[in-house]
Amino acid sequence: FHNQAKDAANAGLCASEQGQKEFWKLHDLMFKNQGDLSVDGLKKLGKEAKLDMAKFEACVTSNKYMAKVNEDFEYGK
Repeated sequence: FHNQAKDAANAGLCASEQGQKEFWKLHDLMFKNQGDLSVDGLKKLGKEAKLDMAKFEACVTSNKYMAKVNEDFEYGK
């Protein structure tokens, strides 16, 4: 697991709130831009994916899905 994996996973779940198509847009952009998956980098990718940025930023900033992400990471270990 890399040090930005959890933020990326949280962002993916946030994007999925806006639809499957939006999730896959962000997913593909994250894979193309693996060098910067920081929260700020993820927000830039969300904008590039044409997500509803108010919703996406609120979700990412609040770490809405981080408990689920942490649970999945523990299971994966």
